Amino acid sequence: MGRDVFADRDTIMECLDEQEAINARLARCSFDALSPEELVEVLARREALAWQAPVIEHQILARLVAEGHAEVLAACSLAKALSERLRISAKEARRRIDEAAELGPRTALCGEPLAPVLPGLAAAQADGRVGPEQVAIARAAMAKIPAGVSAADRERAERDLAELATLFAPETFQRLAVHLIAVLDQDGDEPDDGERQARRGLRLGPQRPDGMSSVSGTITPELRATLEPVLAKLGAPGMCNAADETPCISGTPSQEQIEQDHRTRDQRQHDALLAALRAVLAGGDLGQLNGLPVTVIVSTTLAQLQAAAGKAHTAAGSWLPMTDLLRMAGHAYHYLSVFDGQGRALWLGRAKRIA
Repeated sequence: MGRDVFADRDTIMECLDEQEAINARLARCSFDALSPEELVEVLARREALAWQAPVIEHQILARLVAEGHAEVLAACSLAKALSERLRISAKEARRRIDEAAELGPRTALCGEPLAPVLPGLAAAQADGRVGPEQVAIARAAMAKIPAGVSAADRERAERDLAELATLFAPETFQRLAVHLIAVLDQDGDEPDDGERQARRGLRLGPQRPDGMSSVSGTITPELRATLEPVLAKLGAPGMCNAADETPCISGTPSQEQIEQDHRTRDQRQHDALLAALRAVLAGGDLGQLNGLPVTVIVSTTLAQLQAAAGKAHTAAGSWLPMTDLLRMAGHAYHYLSVFDGQGRALWLGRAKRIA
């Protein structure tokens, strides 16, 4: 048995060496002699090979998940280990693990091999007939099938989705997947509370070079019901308008403030949420985080502060323009922390007396 294990290891390493050599050889080739039709054929064949690549990953991840190798994980999660070793985002690492759980091999408790959770889609991927976009659409569609749908109908839906995924581009396949699920669940049974809670989520996207960030997610009926009155009040025309010399953050805005408000509805709702979160932080009801009051902690240099230029960095790792920092400082209790050249804290003071 040990000999087989070592033979498999040698075979795997030899295959990787050969694949790397072939890729390097192909990269050195000139494609000038090929016709346009042949060039497209080369692209199609390479795309099919790329679509097959995750099949190997699924096998590797399935074993890592099943056996949980401590020497690889180093007492951290598999997603974190993959993120650091492969230099991919934590989100991408989790996506690969989740996809492997549905399309990769499985083993029963008794050691008997089991088919993948989504066998039709897994087979199409192994044949190089579906790409990552189709896989993502099909997995999302399967996740939306209500729990009350029978196992037979669920299996039929998976087969149909797998077949459609091999025939259509992502845009068309997306529409067909939505239609298939709608036909499968014509009654539109309301999901129970457990399903709603399982689908909730809020995601703050990475900060772009201009400092802006995208927010996405799915909110529960309770959060929506809580947000609606806040946005209706603070997001009304004339409310919380940063363009006003004295923004109205409570009460009723003047007619002039309403008429001079040229923000879009989305912009007003953004400013309303900002005002609401400011009020929460100012209220001091959140207690402490890591031994400090829950507040916005920002670091900058004295030179940048004096010049009112540059970027200030928050404790969470994001940044904001110096103009935003100065505006925020206008309605905040100030703390001053002095550090030496090595970043060691030398002094901490507060503008408001504590005792």
